[in-house]
Amino acid sequence: MCGRFHLETADPKWEEALEEAQDRLRRLNRAEISLARNEVFPGQWVPVLARGRADGQAFFPMLWGFSGPRLLINARSETAYRLPAYRDSWARRRCLIPFSRYDEWARGLPGRPRFGIRPDTGERCYLAGLYRFEAGETFPRFTVLTREASPDIRFIHPRMPVILPQASAPRWLSPAEDPSALLEASPSGMLAVPYKSAGTEEASSGPSY
Repeated sequence: MCGRFHLETADPKWEEALEEAQDRLRRLNRAEISLARNEVFPGQWVPVLARGRADGQAFFPMLWGFSGPRLLINARSETAYRLPAYRDSWARRRCLIPFSRYDEWARGLPGRPRFGIRPDTGERCYLAGLYRFEAGETFPRFTVLTREASPDIRFIHPRMPVILPQASAPRWLSPAEDPSALLEASPSGMLAVPYKSAGTEEASSGPSY
């Protein structure tokens, strides 16, 4: 699954994404909304790549999590196409979320250690997602698609987010494309590095890649 990820502002590409989405908020007189930087939690605002009506492919501010009895932060890629909460977005409103790494806790290991995980190629990639507009809200919400975890990180968790390379962005965002066919482009090799604990998870200094 994916319940925490990081968007490192030291990466100039992702800093540009943040600035582009923040500028949209300023132009709409919503500068009070602050986009998450570095560690990102469900329910926070994030710059998300999507197709706009006039802007083509661009970064827009979106809120993480579809509303419901509980916040829907993840959707299974294997079933999203047929579930009422996701099927319309699967067909017409796909998006990409910039990230530097995502975090997962290995519940089956002693101490439940926390790992920072990213593709082992080191290249910039996106989390694949879906978005929708909800009644009474100006900005859309997004959810992150998940898949079965690659073998090298299955000891941490059986699920992982769908990750797509930058080259797949135009096709993933196009409503004319079949998203199922694009899932094969998701990198399979992952690098998982444990956080260096300073006594508690809250005091962790992060993984050393």
